[in-house]
Amino acid sequence: MNLQDQFSAFFSNRVVELLAGAVGLNPAQAQMALRAILPRQLDHLADLADNPQTAVGLGDLWSMGTSRTTPKRP
Repeated sequence: MNLQDQFSAFFSNRVVELLAGAVGLNPAQAQMALRAILPRQLDHLADLADNPQTAVGLGDLWSMGTSRTTPKRP
Protein backbone atom coordinates (compact mmCIF):
# COMPACT_ATOMS: atom_id res chain seq x y z
CA MET A 1 0.00 0.00 0.00
CA ASN A 2 1.51 3.34 -1.03
CA LEU A 3 1.07 6.69 0.67
CA GLN A 4 -1.79 7.79 -1.60
CA ASP A 5 -3.63 4.53 -0.86
CA GLN A 6 -3.20 5.12 2.87
CA PHE A 7 -4.56 8.64 2.66
CA SER A 8 -7.46 7.48 0.49
CA ALA A 9 -8.28 4.71 2.94
CA PHE A 10 -8.44 7.28 5.74
CA PHE A 11 -11.28 9.06 3.95
CA SER A 12 -13.94 6.43 4.61
CA ASN A 13 -17.54 7.08 3.64
CA ARG A 14 -18.28 8.37 7.14
CA VAL A 15 -15.34 10.78 7.10
CA VAL A 16 -16.40 12.03 3.65
CA GLU A 17 -19.96 12.55 4.91
CA LEU A 18 -18.70 14.52 7.91
CA LEU A 19 -16.43 16.67 5.76
CA ALA A 20 -19.20 17.24 3.24
CA GLY A 21 -21.59 18.38 5.95
CA ALA A 22 -18.99 20.67 7.47
CA VAL A 23 -18.36 22.52 4.21
CA GLY A 24 -21.86 22.40 2.73
CA LEU A 25 -21.28 19.83 -0.03
CA ASN A 26 -22.94 16.54 -0.75
CA PRO A 27 -20.75 13.44 -0.22
CA ALA A 28 -20.14 12.94 -3.96
CA GLN A 29 -18.87 16.52 -4.30
CA ALA A 30 -16.65 16.13 -1.24
CA GLN A 31 -15.21 12.87 -2.61
CA MET A 32 -14.43 14.56 -5.95
CA ALA A 33 -12.73 17.43 -4.14
CA LEU A 34 -10.64 15.04 -2.05
CA ARG A 35 -9.56 13.14 -5.15
CA ALA A 36 -8.48 16.40 -6.77
CA ILE A 37 -6.67 17.72 -3.68
CA LEU A 38 -4.90 14.55 -2.53
CA PRO A 39 -2.15 14.42 -5.20
CA ARG A 40 -1.31 18.09 -4.61
CA GLN A 41 -1.13 17.56 -0.86
CA LEU A 42 1.17 14.57 -1.32
CA ASP A 43 3.42 16.64 -3.60
CA HIS A 44 3.63 19.31 -0.89
CA LEU A 45 4.40 16.67 1.76
CA ALA A 46 7.18 15.35 -0.47
CA ASP A 47 8.65 18.86 -0.68
CA LEU A 48 8.51 19.15 3.11
CA ALA A 49 10.11 15.74 3.54
CA ASP A 50 13.00 16.87 1.35
CA ASN A 51 14.02 19.36 4.07
CA PRO A 52 15.75 17.62 7.00
CA GLN A 53 14.16 19.91 9.61
CA THR A 54 10.60 19.43 8.41
CA ALA A 55 11.18 15.74 7.63
CA VAL A 56 11.74 15.04 11.34
CA GLY A 57 8.47 16.78 12.21
CA LEU A 58 6.60 14.84 9.52
CA GLY A 59 8.05 11.59 10.80
CA ASP A 60 6.92 12.39 14.32
CA LEU A 61 3.46 13.34 13.09
CA TRP A 62 3.19 10.17 11.02
CA SER A 63 4.25 8.06 14.01
CA MET A 64 1.59 9.65 16.19
CA GLY A 65 -1.10 8.88 13.61
CA THR A 66 -0.07 5.28 13.04
CA SER A 67 0.33 4.53 16.73
CA ARG A 68 -3.40 5.12 17.17
CA THR A 69 -4.36 2.64 14.46
CA THR A 70 -1.63 0.03 14.76
CA PRO A 71 -1.46 -2.30 17.73
CA LYS A 72 1.78 -2.00 19.64
CA ARG A 73 4.18 -4.91 19.39
CA PRO A 74 5.33 -6.56 22.63
